[in-house]
Amino acid sequence: MRTTLLLEYALGEKRSFLWAVTPDSITSYQLPPREEVEAAARRVYGLLISRQPVSELNAAQQGKRETEADAQFKIQATDLSRMLLGPVAAQLGTKRLLIVAPGALQYVPFAVLPTARHQSARSDDAGKTSKSKLQPATLSGPLILKHEIVTLPSASVLAVLRRESSGRQPAAKHIAVLADPVFSEDDARVKLSLASGNSSGGRQGQQSETTLPTSTASLALKRAVKSVRGGGNASLRALTLQP
Repeated sequence: MRTTLLLEYALGEKRSFLWAVTPDSITSYQLPPREEVEAAARRVYGLLISRQPVSELNAAQQGKRETEADAQFKIQATDLSRMLLGPVAAQLGTKRLLIVAPGALQYVPFAVLPTARHQSARSDDAGKTSKSKLQPATLSGPLILKHEIVTLPSASVLAVLRRESSGRQPAAKHIAVLADPVFSEDDARVKLSLASGNSSGGRQGQQSETTLPTSTASLALKRAVKSVRGGGNASLRALTLQP
């Protein structure tokens, strides 16, 4: 569709690339090396998850941590947006964006990145445009304000999805899901849930080594941890005993 733009990133040791694909064009852009791109992505991701509770911090310390992270996020997200979206700023418009992002870029929710606007260029006295005189892309609100964003594992998956859904009737209703999943065994939420379960078990004196708390939150957490570990029936308590 002409209102859709595919952005596929490829990270390399010496240089990375971005391909912008429309129904009638393919444009490539050179980006910084993998190490630089992934370092910027990890900084943004680290700031985004700073609101997750840390058991070692009290309320005041946690609040300070979040305030500092919010201030830094604006700076780091701006840098990352200019790096990843600046080259294609002129093509973005209000298009639907299909994004294929490898490596650490998979941790970045592109929807929250500031929107990069078209880079302008100044001409010298001879009327020639110099790359050194390109003005950096200006930024506005997050991408989600003007774009529908779809993340794909690869461009070939897009063709398969469109082929399989070509004859499918649209759903009668829509659903929006907001989630903050667990991706690590040492996630603070796992530790807090375990601490709560252990405290409850100590008071009741009836909780065995393999019994999980039965609250809805704990059951959801159990499913998340099983997903991280690739399945299995290990309990959260057993999980924390792993080296």
